[in-house]
Amino acid sequence: MDYKIQIISLIYSYSYGIFFYFYSLFNDKFMTKNNVYNISLLLCFIILNSLIYITVLYKINFGVVHIYFFIMIFLGYYFAYIIKKVVSNNVKSWKIFKKNKKLWYNYFI
Repeated sequence: MDYKIQIISLIYSYSYGIFFYFYSLFNDKFMTKNNVYNISLLLCFIILNSLIYITVLYKINFGVVHIYFFIMIFLGYYFAYIIKKVVSNNVKSWKIFKKNKKLWYNYFI
C-alpha cells in the first residue's frame, strides 16, 4: 500500500472516531427502559457503523484494515470526548458568569 493511501486512511479513521463519538451520543438519546428495543437499536447501530466504515475504507484502499486504523479510531473518539468535556465545562461556567454579574467582575479584577 502506498504511503499516500495510508495517510488518507489514517486521517479517515481518526475523523471516523470523532464521528462515531457524536453519533453514539445521538444514539444514547433513543435508549429507553425497554430492553428488546435497546438491543435491536444497538444491533442496528453497530451494523450500520461497521458498514459505513468498511464501505468508505473500501473506496480508499480496497478494504485493507490494519490495527493502527483501529488505534486512530480510538484516538479520534477520545479527542472528541475531551473536546466535548471542555466545551460543556466552558458553557456551564459562562452561564454561571451571565447569571451572577459579581462573579464576572471579580473574575477579571
